[in-house]
Order: sequence, then structure tokens, then C-alpha cells
Amino acid sequence: MREILLGVFLSLACFAEAATTDLDLSREEVRAYREKTIVLEKDVAFLKEATGNRLEAQDKRITDIGLSTDQHANHIAAVANQTTYLGYLIAFIALVGGFAAYFTATRQAKEAANKWFESNAQELRTQIDALKNEADDLQKQLRQRAIDAHSEIDQHATDVTKHATDTQQAISAMAQRMFSNAFSTDQVPQPSADAATIEAVQAASEALESKPERDFKSDDHFTRGLNEFLANRFDSALHIFEKALERAQVEKLMPERHIWLMFARAASLGELGRSEESVAVYDEIDRSFGPSDRISVRELVAAALLNKGVKLCQLNRREEGIAIYDEIDLRFGEDTSPDIRERVAYALFNKSIVLHQLDRMDEEIAVYDEVNRRYGNDESPALVELVAVALFNKSTKLGEVGRYEEAIAICDEIVRCYGKKESVALRLVVAKALVGKGSWFGQLGRSEEAVAIIDEVDWRFGKDDNSALRELVANALLNKGTYFGRLDRSEEAIAVYNEIDRRYGEDTSSALREWVARALVTKGLALGQLDRREEEIASYEEIDRRYGKDESLFLVELVAKALVSKGNALVKLDRREEAIAVYDEVERRFGIGDSAVLQGVTADALNGRAYARILQAKHSWQTEVGRQGFLDHAISDLTRAQVNSSGGSRATILGNLGYAFFLSGKTDHAEDLTKECLRLGGDESLQAQRADAGVQRIELLDSEYETLLDRLWDDLRPES
Repeated sequence: MREILLGVFLSLACFAEAATTDLDLSREEVRAYREKTIVLEKDVAFLKEATGNRLEAQDKRITDIGLSTDQHANHIAAVANQTTYLGYLIAFIALVGGFAAYFTATRQAKEAANKWFESNAQELRTQIDALKNEADDLQKQLRQRAIDAHSEIDQHATDVTKHATDTQQAISAMAQRMFSNAFSTDQVPQPSADAATIEAVQAASEALESKPERDFKSDDHFTRGLNEFLANRFDSALHIFEKALERAQVEKLMPERHIWLMFARAASLGELGRSEESVAVYDEIDRSFGPSDRISVRELVAAALLNKGVKLCQLNRREEGIAIYDEIDLRFGEDTSPDIRERVAYALFNKSIVLHQLDRMDEEIAVYDEVNRRYGNDESPALVELVAVALFNKSTKLGEVGRYEEAIAICDEIVRCYGKKESVALRLVVAKALVGKGSWFGQLGRSEEAVAIIDEVDWRFGKDDNSALRELVANALLNKGTYFGRLDRSEEAIAVYNEIDRRYGEDTSSALREWVARALVTKGLALGQLDRREEEIASYEEIDRRYGKDESLFLVELVAKALVSKGNALVKLDRREEAIAVYDEVERRFGIGDSAVLQGVTADALNGRAYARILQAKHSWQTEVGRQGFLDHAISDLTRAQVNSSGGSRATILGNLGYAFFLSGKTDHAEDLTKECLRLGGDESLQAQRADAGVQRIELLDSEYETLLDRLWDDLRPES
């Protein structure tokens, strides 16, 4: 019983302690008290069970004792029962009290928590509001980013579509220029595809690789064919363009598109050298679409006829070509379409070129005048350039026939009309006109004015980066050096040649390399005129050093000429053995070439070597065997040289051969050859042969040779 009471009192003490806990609790403390209450509840239950078990054991003992003390059994049992009930009652009261204390503590904890939340509510609300605002901002940002992303995607899609459209338009425009402008001439170059368009065509063609060919449209075939055409695979291009035409029959394309496919086929045939078939395609275009009144179709028919005219002229059927150009003028000459006007203008211009080839000068000039009359005031860039070229061609033609003043006047008109234009094509025409004007002044012997014109060319175009203009300026400067030479201002001429080398010597352009090589050769000749032989020889050696391994035929020929000039300079320095070695090198390096120029230069080298042998013979005149051996070598070289000689060189070779025979005592051969030399070379050859007789003079033999020259010259003068 005491144990029960002790448990009850302990329980009450614990619950009382929990009930009297300070109310200012934190949430963690409330949780701890709750856990402690649960433990106490478990202890009460355990004590209750232990008390019950002990009471039952006591009852059992009392029952056993009751066997001996029956008279007290009932009384003790009653007391035991009452005690048991009292224990139960006390335990129940303790339990109820414990629960009451627990709920009281819980309520107080809740009240403490509520008070804590109430005291911190404002701060929590502030934090919650801040978090809410931050969440709202994030949501707005996400929403804006989504909008921006959609806009960017839409813009990208628009850009892709625009790029695809622009690319297709660029490809179409390029194809039209290439296939319909086959009528262009060297003076008005045919448009070529730019690198960006070529890449676009390649990309479009590659994109078609994943598409089955059975699903191709005519445009797909055209794109693939164009890619092959641009890659110079013309057989393949022709095959694909023909597929495009077959597909076009099924698709029933617009006439313009069908004509473009026919243009592509004709162009491919032309590139394959099948010009007759190309002409047949242009005839088919005219036959099928010529009657159309649709302006866009008429433009293409005019272009087809123009291309046909060009092809006929390439086939040397020039009269038929002229007839086609006249037909274009007849059928379309009054048309107001800008495109057709250009076609007609080109037809007239091409006609003038053919007339030039046929040497029909008056008709040619008349056509230039007609082009200027019809289109001289036109503002179309293509026509402005065409008129400028026509005027320049007219000035060139007039200059060629000696009408220099008229030619100069036209050059002045070109500069006045187009001198301030920024178009590269027009700047080129103006530069050509000024260079031409300088040439005409030079032909008139007005070299000072010619130099002034070249200075204007250099002032206008000397700093231009355009390769064609740079070449023109180099040409003009070379001419300036020539004009200085005519004015006996050799030092100034040499300075100009050095300036050409300084400006353009490092340029990799093949054309400019050629102009620099020319300048170095001319510089060497100018140094020779000043008897600065060592510098002259150094200039020729520099040419060989720079260009001796070049594959350009022009430069190869120029190097060969420079070496011959070097040999000639060595002869004049009486370094005949060195000269002969140089001539030997020319024969070894260039004697087997197929070039007519190289064959002529080799002939000049043989002539130079023969002349050196003649001088060696005269130097060794007292030794008959020695001199005759040198003369025999000379005669052998000159005999070979005359086979490939022409013009002034031939006259010189024949003169040297006649002189060699004369020195050998073969006067009959000498007389015939010397007479032919004087007939071909005139007074210049006469003076040259007299000069040869004066070198290392052998009396009386050279005096007899001079007498022969005078007699032969007198015989020829009635024929002069």
C-alpha cells in the first residue's frame, strides 16, 4: 500500500512540477515537456500493474492463512477488498490529475506559443511579404524571359526565312547574269559569281542530298545543275539541266522560268564547245516564245538572240552575227523596257566589235556614234559604261589611223563626262583615255605634254587599290620613262623605272610583275645608252634572278631577251668569252621552245654569238687557221639564225652573214646577202654595217667592204 501511495505521490509531484513550469516557453521546451509527460504516463501504468500483482499475491496469502483462522477471514477479506478499491480509486484520481496537469501544461504551452507568434507576427509577416514579393518578381522575370525567348525564336525563324529567300534570290540573280549575259565582251566583262553566292549554291545542293531524286522539282534540278556548272563540271551540269527541263514539262512552269532553264542548257553546251547546239537552243527560245507580248518574256528573247549573235561570231560566222544584231535592233530598237534597251545597246556595241575585226573602220566608227547618240544621256549605269567604252574605242581607232587630234578630243570628252564618276568601270575608262591621250601626244612628238598627262594619271589613280587601275598606272609610268628617253632625259627615265620597281616590285599580281620586268629591261637599255655597262648588266641579271624560274611565257621571253642584251653589253666591253657563254646559256635554256618569240630570241643569241666570233676572227687576223675557224663558227650560227629571224633582226643577221662571207673571201655570197640586208633594213642597216666595219678595222679589207656597201646602196635607191 505504501508503494502505491509513493507512486501516486511521485506522479503528482511530477505533474505538479510540469504544471507550475514558467509559461514563457519555447517551442522546443513544449516539445520536451510533452515527451516527459508520455514517459510519466508509462510509469503510472507500470506502477498500477505492479500494485495489482502484489495485491493479488497478498490475497492469496490471506486465503491460505484463512484456512486456520476462519473466523477472521471474512473480516480481513472485506478489509482487503476495501483497501484494494481504495488503491484503485487513489490511482484513478492520480491518473486523472496527471491528465489534467498534462492538458493544463499543453494549454499553457499553446498559449506561450501563441504569445510568441503574436509578439513575432509582424516580423514574420514582413518576411513572408518579402518572400512573396520576391516570388512575384521571379515569376515576372520568368514570364518576361519566356516572352523574350518566344520573340527571339520568332525573330530567328524570320531571319532564317529571310536568309533562305535572299539566298534563293541571289542564286537566281547570279544565274540570270551568267546565263543571259553571254553577249558581254572583253571590254565589258561578263559577270561572275561571287564567293558568297557560290557557297550558297553549294549549301543548297548539299541540302538536296537527303531528298529522294524522284521527289525533285525542276528548281531542285536547277540548283544541283548550277552547282555543277560553277564547279566547271559542264557535262554533269548539262545532264542535270536537261532533267530540269523534263520536269518543267510536267510542272507547267511560267514561260520565264522555262526560258531560264533553256539558257542554262545553252550555256553548258557553249562551255563544252558545242556552239552549234547552243545556237539551236537560242533559236528554239525565239521560235517558242518570240511572238509573246509579255514584256518579261520579250526581254529574255532579246537576250537569247544576243547570245546567238555572239556564238555565231565565235564560230567565225561574223556576217550572220551582224545580221542577228541588226535583227535585234529592228525588232526591239523602239522598246522602252530598260532591260531591252540594254540588250539593243549591247547588240550595236557587239556589231562595232565585229566590224573592227572585219577592218570596216568607217562602219565601226558610225556604230560608236550611234551608240553615243541613242544612249549618251541615259542614266542606266550599264549604258553609261557602255557609251564610255564606245567613245574610248572610237578614240583608239582614230589614233590607229593617225587622226591623233580627233582621238585626243574624244579622250578629253571622256574625262569631262566621266572624270568625277566613282564607278570602278568608269574610272578605268577615264584612266585608259588619259593614257591613250598621252600616247597620241607622244605620236605627235609632244613628249612634254605626254609627260604631263601621265602625271595626271598618277595623281588621279596612283593610290588606288584596284588591281586593274594599278596596272594602268604602271603602264603609264613606263610610258613616261619612254617619253623622258625621247627627250634625252635618261636620268629621269631611269628614276621612273626605279619608281615602278619600288611601288610594284613586291606585288604578286602576274600583270604587275610583267610591268616591273619591262621596267627593269628598259632601265637596262637606258643605262646602256649612258654607257653605264656594269649597271646595265646588273639590271639584266636582276631580271634573271627574279623571273628566271617563272612559268609565265611572257616573263620567260623577257628573261631570254634580257640575257641576249646582257651578252651584247659584254661584247661592247670586249668581254667576248663571257658574252659567248651567255649566248650559249640562252640557246640551252630557250632554244627548244615552241614559242615563236623564243625562237626569235634564240636567233638573236646565235647572231650575237656569231658577231662575237667575227670580232675574235678580226682580233686573230694574223693567224689564218684561227681566224677562219672563228668565221666558220659565225657562218654556221648565222645560217641557223636566219631560219627563225624576221623584221629588223633578219636584216641584221643577213648583214652579219654577208660580212662573215666577205671576210672569208666569198664575195659573191656576201654581195647577195648584204643587198638583201640593205633592202630590208634601209639606212639603219647601212649605218650598222658601216659601224661593224669600223670595229677592229682591217685595212684594206674593211675599206673594200665599205665600197661594196656604197655600191649596193646606190643600186637600191631607185627602189626606195
